[in-house]
Amino acid sequence: MTESVSEATSAYSSGLLCLKLGQPQQALEHFDRSLDLLPNIPKVLYQRAFAHNLLGNTNQAISDCNEAVTLDGSDPWCYVHRALIFAKMRRPQEVIKDCTRALSRDSGLTIAYTERASAFCEMKAFTEAIADLTRAIELDPNDSVSLICRAVAYDELGQYEKTIEDFTQALLLNAQDATVCFSRALAYHKTGQHDRAIADYNKTLELQPQCDKAVRNRSLAANQKEMRAKVESLTRQSARKLANGSARVYDFFTKIEIGKSND
Repeated sequence: MTESVSEATSAYSSGLLCLKLGQPQQALEHFDRSLDLLPNIPKVLYQRAFAHNLLGNTNQAISDCNEAVTLDGSDPWCYVHRALIFAKMRRPQEVIKDCTRALSRDSGLTIAYTERASAFCEMKAFTEAIADLTRAIELDPNDSVSLICRAVAYDELGQYEKTIEDFTQALLLNAQDATVCFSRALAYHKTGQHDRAIADYNKTLELQPQCDKAVRNRSLAANQKEMRAKVESLTRQSARKLANGSARVYDFFTKIEIGKSND
């Protein structure tokens, strides 16, 4: 019996190593061996479920997770792994349920907050997503992915200054991320901060010279900056003439249509 336990433990460890090396098929074989020697071990079942999920074996993955939950419903990772499967299946409501179950058993599981946030975003529940991402960032301040996701959620709500803050923090963690730099440029552009937008478009092109959208938007921002300067000049001139009673002042309104240039 002792020998079987030792062999099962060794096979489980080998399976985990294969997962880390990106070898799900080999990992599956090791987990199968481990469960043959020592059946009904929840952590082996949900790790095998993870391997099945990577290989696209959805039914087997769900079955393993369900069995793990039946054996030990107190283990939060049973629910986390099942949530990952539901996420791949595009079933956000089930993801939210399982992540909530996991967090009720361990409130410090960052992955449960981020996966639930992703599900909330898929359901357009951006306020709830922001709350979960904020908690994830509190648990791991250097989690650039959560910062980026929260920035996008803020953007969806039109809270562009907070979008800029999160993208800025993400760039402090990785200044070479061209996508984040471009995204912050868009946020600056939407708020009429043309100089900063142009600077970020330039930085984007340094990092990714083939980014045509950055070229187009940089040109658009430069034109809008020039137009604003002309409007402000005309407004000042009109105001002076109005003071002399010789002219009327007209208000000029401009609209940034960045979205169309990025479709």
